Amino acid sequence: MGFDLYGISSKENTYFRNNVWWWYPLWKFIVLYCGNILSDKDIISGTYNNGHIISKTKSKRIASRLRRLIKEGVVDTYVTQYEKENKDYDYSFDKSNIIEFEKFCEKSGGFEIW
Repeated sequence: MGFDLYGISSKENTYFRNNVWWWYPLWKFIVLYCGNILSDKDIISGTYNNGHIISKTKSKRIASRLRRLIKEGVVDTYVTQYEKENKDYDYSFDKSNIIEFEKFCEKSGGFEIW
């Protein structure tokens, strides 16, 4: 099972995919650090692949926040802590996935989660 995210109003064909083992840790990070950008419905719907839409405004704000977190080293610290706490589990989290998601959010024009 995977999560397929499709850009809504981008001039480019934007697409982002994570299998469930990568998506849940990524979404948990997004909720932790970007939860004030998202509504309660966004937060809950991000754990389902049911076509929920994240608006262009929210997507741009998430991208901006992620860039700042990457630049400030927050992502590196989180990755290190995540690896220590989850070394025996199959769920994966790394900086490159955050970077790809940030790029997707910036270009997507908002997105649907399938």
